[in-house]
Amino acid sequence: GWGRKVVTFPADGHPELCNAVLDLTGDCRDEIVVWDPYEIWVYTQDDNPKEGRLYSPKRNSLSNYSNYQTTVSLPNTSGPNSE
Repeated sequence: GWGRKVVTFPADGHPELCNAVLDLTGDCRDEIVVWDPYEIWVYTQDDNPKEGRLYSPKRNSLSNYSNYQTTVSLPNTSGPNSE
């Protein structure tokens, strides 16, 4: 990236120890999961499910997920007329 801010978290008391960005709802858009030893919070969109062409990056397989991995996101779209 270019160091641009794309999201600002609210000051809502969410856990800050760990985080992950995953598609948990199956609509190819990411949810943000934050947790610590006591709580897990999931941030998602308020307009699920969304139809049409959506940004759906190609990423590493979840079977290789690790706290120490380098995540690669390659451009891709889903829906009609997508590759």
